[in-house]
Amino acid sequence: RCPGRDISLSVTENTFVANTNAGIAVDDVGLDPNSQHTSGTGVAIADNSFVVPPMASGIDVHCGLGSKLLAANNTFTSDSTSLTGVGMNVTESDPEVRGCSFQTLATGIFTQHACPLIAGNDFKTTSSVGIHVSDGQGHIEKNDFHCSDTGVMISGKSSDPAVVSNTFRGGFQGVCCRQASGGRVNANVFDRTECGISMLSSSNPVISSNHFQHCGSAAIRCEGCQGVLEDNEISDGHAEGIFIINANPYVTGNRLTGNDVGISVAQCGSAVIEDNHIFGSLNSGVVVSDGGSAKLSKNHIQEWLAPCIKVSSHATCVLEENEIALVRRQHCRQHRRHQ
Repeated sequence: RCPGRDISLSVTENTFVANTNAGIAVDDVGLDPNSQHTSGTGVAIADNSFVVPPMASGIDVHCGLGSKLLAANNTFTSDSTSLTGVGMNVTESDPEVRGCSFQTLATGIFTQHACPLIAGNDFKTTSSVGIHVSDGQGHIEKNDFHCSDTGVMISGKSSDPAVVSNTFRGGFQGVCCRQASGGRVNANVFDRTECGISMLSSSNPVISSNHFQHCGSAAIRCEGCQGVLEDNEISDGHAEGIFIINANPYVTGNRLTGNDVGISVAQCGSAVIEDNHIFGSLNSGVVVSDGGSAKLSKNHIQEWLAPCIKVSSHATCVLEENEIALVRRQHCRQHRRHQ
């Protein structure tokens, strides 16, 4: 345990095995109790190995915002094959976590009311979540996720983190935003995840410039939320590229190719879909069904075998200045306004 202010400490090349609560606990590092300005050089925890039992963590950090803590090149694993324990538990702190490996754990890093920088880490076979951000901010960048469930979970009404330039391979979902007030998910790669990004329950993130390929279900799922979906590339998915259900996002500048359905709007969902490119869908370019509502404006939709647009009964669709081409019939229609 490392309590106190004005501390300078380096913890390197140790092995921590099956500690009941935490291998290392860090409290109030680098904070002057009077001025609340940083003092000392803080704590560096590097090149250590943590074997974590159930209901415990490798490193527990509660040292206040403005602290100076670096965790680098550490390895965190469970003490069993049952995928238990938490690699790092971070509360009301802003540490840097770089170059670490998290394997066979329930959760790699859990943060609450925190603002960490998490960059260049490897998350493998976590049963629950690679990184869980609860009511916090922070920057999650250039990490590699091979999680069986969720790569990054963003939850809580005050959550507004940036998830940038990460790679998500396999697993149930890459990123899940649940009741999150904001957040930016930008320039990530999603390869063969079941679902790429889930936006649920009043979330309002910006999802931009991501690359999705071979998703098992929807690459982006919007349910009960708002948000902006822009400039994403979604290809070769086995279901919808973008699935909007009881949600009201703004969808613009995306490129969807070779998916089962390009964009689907259903169950009281209402979306503005503008200036997207949708090509080569297996079932339909755009589907509006089950009470859904959509305005399609200035989109480019080109299909070979599937209908460009399907609108079911009890659904509403406004078409304005779209360019729609059904290649097998070799014609193109310009839509000005139809309802």
